Amino acid sequence: MVGRNPVADNITFGWHKQTLDEYLASVACHGSDKKYHFISVVHAVYFLGDPDVFIQKLYKLLEPGGILLLIVVTGSGNIPLHQSGLKDDKTTNNHVNSSQVKATLEKLQIEYTQSTYTEIVDITDFMTNDYSEGGDLLLDSLTYTINFRKSAPDDVRDRVMRHFQQGSRLEKTDDGDEKIYYKLICDILFVTRRDGAI
Repeated sequence: MVGRNPVADNITFGWHKQTLDEYLASVACHGSDKKYHFISVVHAVYFLGDPDVFIQKLYKLLEPGGILLLIVVTGSGNIPLHQSGLKDDKTTNNHVNSSQVKATLEKLQIEYTQSTYTEIVDITDFMTNDYSEGGDLLLDSLTYTINFRKSAPDDVRDRVMRHFQQGSRLEKTDDGDEKIYYKLICDILFVTRRDGAI
């Protein structure tokens, strides 16, 4: 509805298909010191490396009064990949959860507020089919791993699938179909940039 709202006429969006470091390098190359009023990081902290480093980088990109929104799984909503060996993929830090992000914010003395929510995800496609493009994309998204079904070692894949099976519930729909739902517990962290911080 943004297109129909006259209030949104002064809002511009920049879509960047690149890593945070690539973006920062391109900005530095042009001598820009651009700051933002709002930055959202929705289930992306798993790909940004060391929380101490990326939170400082994102915080410095905010205008004073700007807001950083972080959505990240809680420890109790975490999929058990931290012992999987999949950490060898340098693009993911899939064991990061909200406790670690909050600890980093506190260590850096950055104030935040938080809200916890539960996301109910329909995982029927990847739990009942050996292959389904949509199901496998969802499985990749939930495990933060590209081609998880093919790239994960058998023991890791079995452990993760058991985790989904044990953490899910089966429900019948009105038309008699059975659906499998998984509960993902997430924290929403709101950070507001203060003058002179970091």
